Amino acid sequence: MQYGISMLPTFTEVSKKCIITGHFEPFDGLYSDAIQSTWQSKLGKKVSYLANIMELRRVADRRHDVYFLNYLPVDLVLHQPDSHTGITHRQSVQFYMVALAQDIRAFAYRLGAERDLMVIFMADHGSTRIPSQTVNVLDNGFYKKHAVDEHHRYLVISDEEAVKLSQQVEYDCYLFKRTQFPVPQNYLVARRLYRFLPTNDSAYIHGGLTPEETIVPIAIYHPFMIAPRPLLVTIIEPNKIIIGTRLDLTLEITNHNSYPIEHLTLEILSANLEASPVIIDEIQKLQRNAVHIKVRCPSSADETEDRLQMRLTFKFNEQEHEQIVETPVKYGALMKTRFNLDDL
Repeated sequence: MQYGISMLPTFTEVSKKCIITGHFEPFDGLYSDAIQSTWQSKLGKKVSYLANIMELRRVADRRHDVYFLNYLPVDLVLHQPDSHTGITHRQSVQFYMVALAQDIRAFAYRLGAERDLMVIFMADHGSTRIPSQTVNVLDNGFYKKHAVDEHHRYLVISDEEAVKLSQQVEYDCYLFKRTQFPVPQNYLVARRLYRFLPTNDSAYIHGGLTPEETIVPIAIYHPFMIAPRPLLVTIIEPNKIIIGTRLDLTLEITNHNSYPIEHLTLEILSANLEASPVIIDEIQKLQRNAVHIKVRCPSSADETEDRLQMRLTFKFNEQEHEQIVETPVKYGALMKTRFNLDDL
């Protein structure tokens, strides 16, 4: 995890338009045009802008080198009061991020990019939750009358209104004049936890200059192969396999890894035993599973064989793996009854 500073004021029309092109000045027009022209010339690569998750799902082959995905659900859910939804913001965000990760993984598989896809998560601004009982020194009515556009933490005001603002305003607000800063309009931004509109305890807002709104996370992910620790297979029952019989073989498979083993198939390779492959859906991390297998030991089996060889194929962290294991085994012959006529 790394951190960056959002452009100010921290709201979409300024901060997002700046950070998504890497410039400190917002642009006019469509996201797609500005992003593709800016990054194609800078990187010398083919760039595509995806407006939503459905456009990501429609990408079926690798026609571009860089994809920008505009993902809005997290922003939208933070603006919803959790007192209305009945679900905490943490739970809601986690749900959307898990769904997004699954879509990115499917996207990587479709493009054959599982091993060379770099994913960068970046927010254009943060947000803060201001308690409704917080004392607010701003005169809501005054600013509502003079604002061209009004929000919780900032207002858009005309050039004329910017000139007429009293000096007292500087103690309560920051003024971003379009003639002094590379912004398209004049913005009046509330200081501290002041706001121009009433706030709800259970929702997040943005547009101000608090650390929560200006410091944004940047997470960069690179794919890498994880080699699992070998699975341990031991024979629980029987202690000895009798040649020429059918029996139930009980094995114990131990997963020493900190991640689950999924879709495991066990095949017995030794010629001494005949059995169908066994499929296990999952072995949880640091757990043991007992496996029961119906086997046949033919009468032609080699009694001197002391190792049982098996092949394990499984998924570990969504990657296919194969392991050949051997475990000690004992074979024995059926007891033969000797019949002597001289004993009669």
